[in-house]
Amino acid sequence: MNTPAAALAELGRLDRLAAGTSGIHTLDPRGKLLVTLAFIVLVLSYPPREIGALLPFAVFPLALAAAGGVPVRYLVTRVLWTLPLVLFLGASNIWFDRMPVATLGGMTVTAGMVTCASLLVRVALTVTAATVLLATTGVSPLARALAACGVPRVMVVQLMLVYRYLFVVLEQLAQLRGAFALRSAGRPLTLRVAGHLLARLLLRSMDRAARVHYAMRCRGFDGTIRLARTLRWTLRDTAVTGAWLAVLLTLRVTAWDRLLAGGGMA
Repeated sequence: MNTPAAALAELGRLDRLAAGTSGIHTLDPRGKLLVTLAFIVLVLSYPPREIGALLPFAVFPLALAAAGGVPVRYLVTRVLWTLPLVLFLGASNIWFDRMPVATLGGMTVTAGMVTCASLLVRVALTVTAATVLLATTGVSPLARALAACGVPRVMVVQLMLVYRYLFVVLEQLAQLRGAFALRSAGRPLTLRVAGHLLARLLLRSMDRAARVHYAMRCRGFDGTIRLARTLRWTLRDTAVTGAWLAVLLTLRVTAWDRLLAGGGMA
């Protein structure tokens, strides 16, 4: 499977996961968005070298993934996609911050190593939480939640249009790759040919964008995407959102690393 087709399949899988009917899927997207944002802020609020206190936060995305039917393997794959960038950023800490902080099995652990490990844990937690949010909500409900929370309308509309036509662009790119494979007689894709393919994709995208714009204007588009479903906040949403916020705040104010080490609360 080529790369565009694989990306298209992944987007389709995300939509299928978001179309579930579990209790997590039926919650108001505003509540899920609020709790996820609070989770990310709390995780990022720890000092750079903190590791132990971050680990209990994994209960939030893993519990929601289990309740929403999101496969753990799917989450692990998304986290692995971010590893090259994270390791690149963390390597600079290992190189520049060489102050010894501990000894583990005869090996000296430096402050840079601890900071790098903390960065890996934070990225894994935040990426997992964001993936679970998308997989149990969907882009359109999430866009409605953003609009209801005061995000400018132009940003919400752009988000929905980009996501909608990302499928179209990836499909066009997959067709171009397929056409090249049929005509190349097994020759590899060179940089020059790739440039021609991208230029053709750009021209096709510009032409399609113009036609879509004219079609939307003819249908009276005024900058607002109107959806049939409306957001509805219930007592259940209040209870679930409040409970998770309380759990996250408890995790933040409790020194779990010291409790695990037998040192009590700070």
